[in-house]
Amino acid sequence: MMQWLKQMRQTRTPVHSSASQQEERASGLRISYQALSAVQLTLQLLLWVVLWAYDATQQTVWQSTVLTAVPLVILWLLWRRAEAAEENPANGWIALLLLPCLWADLYLMMQASGALMYSMIPEFPAWARVLLLTLFPLATLLLGRSRGAAYGAYTLRFVLLGLFALSTVLLLSDVRVERLWPLLGKGAANTAFSALWGGGAVWGVALLFLLPRSDRQRGMTPAKPTGAFFVWLPLALCVLWALWMAMLEPWRPDQGLTIGQKLVGMSRFSGSILIAETGALFWMLLLPTGMMGALTAGNQLLREVFPKLPALVGALITIGPGVVLVCIYQTELAPFLTDLLPYRFALSLAAGLLLCLRAGKEKKT
Repeated sequence: MMQWLKQMRQTRTPVHSSASQQEERASGLRISYQALSAVQLTLQLLLWVVLWAYDATQQTVWQSTVLTAVPLVILWLLWRRAEAAEENPANGWIALLLLPCLWADLYLMMQASGALMYSMIPEFPAWARVLLLTLFPLATLLLGRSRGAAYGAYTLRFVLLGLFALSTVLLLSDVRVERLWPLLGKGAANTAFSALWGGGAVWGVALLFLLPRSDRQRGMTPAKPTGAFFVWLPLALCVLWALWMAMLEPWRPDQGLTIGQKLVGMSRFSGSILIAETGALFWMLLLPTGMMGALTAGNQLLREVFPKLPALVGALITIGPGVVLVCIYQTELAPFLTDLLPYRFALSLAAGLLLCLRAGKEKKT
């Protein structure tokens, strides 16, 4: 009897083989990176909706957002096929085609963060905003190392989703379905053109299949296709955001609102002061997480091609162009940015096609 009681008190830990432990660790790492890439995709779509699409389409902004599913599907199918390409040094050079996309993303996120800070604290000096927007992501990347941003995004997933809900469906604002009329808005052509222009925002589908780059060469990434959940959830959230904007009509295009005012435009109509503040909190968490994701992706893409490149140098190369542009255009977006952003889709498409061609040649040989 005593022997039986002693055995019951012993802690039983299931024994796993080293291979299963490595596979479990790799799966957890891959999911974390997919969460980070999904945040990046969601953020770029939201910034396009808030800063450009709503002014161009107003009550049909949700239709333009739905139509971005077309370029999204194209890139998703392409990069699923490109993921089959075997690891090769040449693939790293192809992936570097995405670096200009990360430059544009980082500049857009830094400018949006600075505008939000200015709208909340106008007395905050411009040089201090630029310094904070530069040093904070760099320090976070170096302290968190290569995986810190991914694990952080995965940890914040439910917090971000909760703040998103408080910024839309739980906003307690005067939303009206009749504001969606007329259904064609300024015309079907205008809605379709806006969606075409917003196709650049979905380029980040590539990151769902590329990251983590540093662990692929060590065989730590399981050979499993990327789940559709991380592709379609960002689009669904952005459609919901756009639909709420159309039913609320938070501003008129001729009002000339600043970037910061547009980011919290819907929150100003909340029936609760407490809930209204969550709109700013949502962007204050989402934008730094997105900056960390872009820095991590750029650093990994660069260090795959240049393995001896220090992490700090890779991060500076990734964030450098954005810092320069923020210093030049402190209160508004660079005038050429609107024309360049759609080409992010072309770069992602080109990189995916090149990797698909390499994968096809490898299968033949």
